[in-house]
Amino acid sequence: MSYPRNAKILFTPCINKIQMNNQKIAKPLIKKIEKQRSLKEEDYFQMNNGFKGRFDDSEPKEKIILNTKSLRKSYEKRAEPFLLESNMKKCPFDQFDVWFKNICEIEDLTHNEVNAFALSTVSPDSKPSSRMLLLKGYTADEGFVFFTHSLSKKGCELAFNQNASMLFYWPKVDRQVRIEGIVNVLDPKIADEYWIQRPIYSRIGSKLSEQSSTIPNREYLEEKQRKLELLLEREGESAITRPTDWLGYSLKPNYFEFWQGQGNRVHDRIVYELLKINNENVQNCAKEFNKWKMTRLAP
Repeated sequence: MSYPRNAKILFTPCINKIQMNNQKIAKPLIKKIEKQRSLKEEDYFQMNNGFKGRFDDSEPKEKIILNTKSLRKSYEKRAEPFLLESNMKKCPFDQFDVWFKNICEIEDLTHNEVNAFALSTVSPDSKPSSRMLLLKGYTADEGFVFFTHSLSKKGCELAFNQNASMLFYWPKVDRQVRIEGIVNVLDPKIADEYWIQRPIYSRIGSKLSEQSSTIPNREYLEEKQRKLELLLEREGESAITRPTDWLGYSLKPNYFEFWQGQGNRVHDRIVYELLKINNENVQNCAKEFNKWKMTRLAP
């Protein structure tokens, strides 16, 4: 964290608390804190590495902390220089399929770069969080499928609020797709079928992890891994069973945004919104082309 030069770090609440608790013990501590109040930022950090204080904003601050001008990039030209409504598919799933297959054809990208996406969820106290996952499949009927632990942070948040967002970003072609929708848990049989298709050490990794729980250290995980590897040697792959909380999820979209970067920063943004009929969303776009409304947004 970068602090403004000459910022005044305020310790008043800390002093008051010490005075209230024990006047005798507090005296030397208060004196030390008062001394630290007068220190410059550089001197203070030499004495207290990494302390995060709050500031008195009455003093002027430096306006520029980091100059990112050198990081600016020019977007690549492509066969389709602009994203035009006339060239877009009527069904957003079909449009996603075109883009996804296009990125898959690029030889210098890894598999993870192609199907990686950021999943955003919201906690019961309305705090958003995001993390990277891997897409495992998509269809107009089933939506976008991924697998994870239902007892993890994201699993618990999805149990509370099924609304979520997925973001795919492919910088090689200057494109991103943002998808919003409702997430549902898939039949455990689907998780069983996919589980046995995974590499055995991926199964071990998922088996040993009580995802998002607090653990004492790295050695704790390594010990669990050793035990599972011994079990594998003794009893074979069938012994590495799927954890009951490791499940499949499907996000059924009601909103797509296709973004394509342009060199002059006049980017293209095409949105598909699912219309409602009798207050119910029509999910099967293969049969209901006209139920998706296409619009263009300002960049």
